[in-house]
Amino acid sequence: MRATWLRQQREAKALILFCNGFGMDQQPFQALDSRDYDVLCLFDYHDLQAPGALPQLLTEYERCFLVAWSMGVWVGQHLCGDYADLLAGAIAINGTLTPIDAATGIAPTVFSATADDWNEQARDKFYRRMFMEDADFRRFVAQPPKRSCAEQKEELLALIRQTRQSETVSPDRSIYTLAVIATNDRIFASRNQRRAWQGRATVQARGGHFPFYDFAAWDDIVALTATSSAEKEKVSGPRIKPS
Repeated sequence: MRATWLRQQREAKALILFCNGFGMDQQPFQALDSRDYDVLCLFDYHDLQAPGALPQLLTEYERCFLVAWSMGVWVGQHLCGDYADLLAGAIAINGTLTPIDAATGIAPTVFSATADDWNEQARDKFYRRMFMEDADFRRFVAQPPKRSCAEQKEELLALIRQTRQSETVSPDRSIYTLAVIATNDRIFASRNQRRAWQGRATVQARGGHFPFYDFAAWDDIVALTATSSAEKEKVSGPRIKPS
């Protein structure tokens, strides 16, 4: 696993720990601003060992939030499951605690086939499937992750091994206080996400798997936690609406 600061300000009192999706790095998130938060991005899940001393880092700030996307949702639970008391909130975006699962994640046959057949052409199709809007896709490919196909394939195979070896975490043990579910996610099927987070606080986002161009700043993502309720879905953000 690797880590890089997306935003680091002098004397910031709050931290966002961002568990990125598979195959990503910091590049597609450069335009996302941060007003009040330092933002540390974790990515490249060949292993699940977080760089540095994570508990110590979390105690250095007055408030810490976990924002996890896609496969990063599962990784975030693994990394921070024992440190929930150090988090002011945790947001799962278009991912689940059971990422390789036919009912509540990505079907195992699909995930394995994706790993086996991964190459530049398959990667291009994967990137395209992350978006509903052509303009968003063009924006992404203008500043794509600087990851080779070979290392991305190794990461996929590592994730298969790691999820098989890890204990399944039930939703009632989840550290996530809110799940954001896209209406047209073609990576993590939206219906599977809704099934996975049934009974938990959720908001619905219009669009596809990659929602980050719909926010001006990381602060706006964290602000979704202020509107969440376990009993009623709330609306917030430029393209967030109730189910």
